[in-house]
Amino acid sequence: MKIIKEKNISFVLGSKNVELKYPSSAHYNAVVTDNLLIHNLKITDKIILENTKKLNQIHVNQAYTRCNLLPLKNNSFITSDKGIYKTLNEEKLNIIYVSPDEILLEGFSNGFFGGACGVSKNKVFIIGSLKYLSDGNKVRDFLKNLNYEIIELYDGPLVDGGSLMFLDF
Repeated sequence: MKIIKEKNISFVLGSKNVELKYPSSAHYNAVVTDNLLIHNLKITDKIILENTKKLNQIHVNQAYTRCNLLPLKNNSFITSDKGIYKTLNEEKLNIIYVSPDEILLEGFSNGFFGGACGVSKNKVFIIGSLKYLSDGNKVRDFLKNLNYEIIELYDGPLVDGGSLMFLDF
């Protein structure tokens, strides 16, 4: 919060506390783009819903939407959730599915693709290397077709670190 205030970045506080157990751990795990809100709208914090009412709001059953969905430019996405893939594909959005089976998350059988990535300008940063992912070439081709540079942060399997966030000034 300190850096947000120091950089004079405007923000709005939500109405719900984040807690350890579902659904209280997922009220803010939404994906918001220039024209879309994607989330399990049954649990989305009302402040998010109010501030995005002019956007096309798309309901998905996966409440950890941002963990499972990497938003890219031009309404393009990569997901590791079959339900999200089905819904966004039906919406005619540009999306690919990546199996989460090889993505590491301590304490769980697997992590999620969105949690292992972040986007800054025309670069996609990945915690790990796509060569350790069965769907790695599919991801590489998809990102290159969107003119993204891929930055692999280390030579090893993908690790779900909870997503990478960048403040682009």
